[in-house]
Amino acid sequence: MANKKNETAEITVVQLQQGQVTFCVLGTSPLIYNAMSEKVRQDLLCPPPKKNAARAADHPLHSRFEWDNAKAAEAHRLDQARSLIRSVKVTISTTTRNLSVCWFAHDPMLPPGEQGYVSQVKIRSSEEIARAAVASEFQRVASALERLRDQALAAGMGGEAALADRMLGEIAATVRVEESEEKRAAG
Repeated sequence: MANKKNETAEITVVQLQQGQVTFCVLGTSPLIYNAMSEKVRQDLLCPPPKKNAARAADHPLHSRFEWDNAKAAEAHRLDQARSLIRSVKVTISTTTRNLSVCWFAHDPMLPPGEQGYVSQVKIRSSEEIARAAVASEFQRVASALERLRDQALAAGMGGEAALADRMLGEIAATVRVEESEEKRAAG
């Protein structure tokens, strides 16, 4: 019978540090410095689980994965690009306050269902694009308030539901005022 050696392994845990930087943008191209993807951050905190379990065709999760490597790689690159676009932030300083917005926003001039992004520089340079972008944000806020109202009603919180309804009314009134001003200016 062979003797077993007692082996010990030393594990070193690296302390991660995180901070925040505020800066002013000079120029129109964003600078990304020391960017770490969400996947890398997650893998550092929680190593990925065993990846081969779902490979078996009879595994319940097998159909949830794309097994064609070319399609999976393309989908992953598209996801990485979306993550990168969402991660770029810019601070625009005005005389009264600092604004923190995404450098890229959904292009409001595209047909419904089509994806694409436009920079804040382009949004700001065109009143038509700027109005469409703001209207798009109003719609997102209205949708979130509708979900809030419905959740409050489902939870039996009528006061919060009424507050959400008042806020929805204010948004609708604001959009109507802007639309009528645009019509007056055009006519």
